[in-house]
Amino acid sequence: MKGGRGLGVGRGKENRAGNYELLEDGNAKKESKGNSITILELLAILKPYFWPNAATDGAWINRLRAISTWLMVGLSKAASLMAPLYLAVATNDLVVSNLSGSFVNIVIYCSLRLFSSIFKGIYL
Repeated sequence: MKGGRGLGVGRGKENRAGNYELLEDGNAKKESKGNSITILELLAILKPYFWPNAATDGAWINRLRAISTWLMVGLSKAASLMAPLYLAVATNDLVVSNLSGSFVNIVIYCSLRLFSSIFKGIYL
């Protein structure tokens, strides 16, 4: 919706770069791309939160905590993704009357669901 009042863009003329020029009545203009940052710049800004600085006290402990936090996040996601697969296998085992295989897969499914919840809550 070019130039629509509902989006906060005034009655400006669009120039070649896709930006709106400000008119005499003071209407808002479209934001330019000059204010955005790249993914690498964002990662450089966020790096201290993912990998603490070595100059700080207890840097290795903090780095171990950061690694273990991301390990727990990964394990939680992996368990969340794998659990429904075991439920499907257990259902297929029930269809072919394989009760022992179904029981084993239900136990694995329940364990993965439990591990998913545990790993989601353990962020050191």
